[in-house]
Amino acid sequence: MENKFQLAIQSQLTETLAQKAAQLPKNFNQTKFVQNCLAALDSIDEIEKVEPVTVVKGLMKGAILGLDFMNRECYLIPYNNKDTGKKDVNFQTDYKGEKKLAKLYSVNPIEEITTEIVRSGDFYEVEVKDNKKFVNWKPKRFNDGEIEGAFSVVLYKDGSSVSSEMSKAEMDEVRKVYSKAKESPAWKNRPSEMYKKTVLRLNLKNVEKVFESPEQLRAYEEAPVIKNIYEAEPKQIETKMQEQEPEQQPEEKIIEAEVVTPAEETKKDEAEFVCEDCGKKISWAENGYSNKNFGRPLCRSCQDVVRGEKK
Repeated sequence: MENKFQLAIQSQLTETLAQKAAQLPKNFNQTKFVQNCLAALDSIDEIEKVEPVTVVKGLMKGAILGLDFMNRECYLIPYNNKDTGKKDVNFQTDYKGEKKLAKLYSVNPIEEITTEIVRSGDFYEVEVKDNKKFVNWKPKRFNDGEIEGAFSVVLYKDGSSVSSEMSKAEMDEVRKVYSKAKESPAWKNRPSEMYKKTVLRLNLKNVEKVFESPEQLRAYEEAPVIKNIYEAEPKQIETKMQEQEPEQQPEEKIIEAEVVTPAEETKKDEAEFVCEDCGKKISWAENGYSNKNFGRPLCRSCQDVVRGEKK
């Protein structure tokens, strides 16, 4: 990376982080984030051909979500923008970043998330007992056979779970139809991780999440891959799920972005909300969710108490 370009990124990113400090996650380490961004950008081909201000916009999405570019929780992909004729970038979350966000912001606390690739020669079956789905996967030792599909299981701390599976053909179709960078180095050099991310993102549609701010929600929803797969092909997905679980369908829970005016958004950012039971400060999203579901503002811990999940 050219030194001039690097200095421009460092200067603009530092300035933007200071301006958007209120939108950043709690315990955000600005110095570490900037250093990791600069190191990560060094490994991206042709990134210096993108306008620094555009690169910074992409980096800020990672900052708002609290993801680390150097740790490959998210990344930027340069591409030629046909509309502007200039080099642009796409922000994408990696499957490690997806897992991190789900664990941080799931309404129902998550114990573990398992996402794996199924290859030719592996043993894989899905069984339904008492309206519960069980995945039995026994991979062949040191298997480097052809990829046949992938699956993802989210296990909650209360013992419940949600899962999804996709064949390689289905994941390739998602890549073809929904990915803005289907020929990117990530798909070419790390296809297994991209397949994992595809089925994981599908499964996480079943995980109800409450982000700290509307900016976080927008940054998450704007990350490409399969954010609209249910809306685009509802009949196809519904049929597949019915074949797997004929007795009971898992409830699909999707948090949609609230459309607000700039003035309303400013009021939300400035407003302070507190838990009615313990007095702890809570985010506007927690306040809205709690009022909707419990009739009063509660923090997550007090919500758990009301649910009977904690004594």
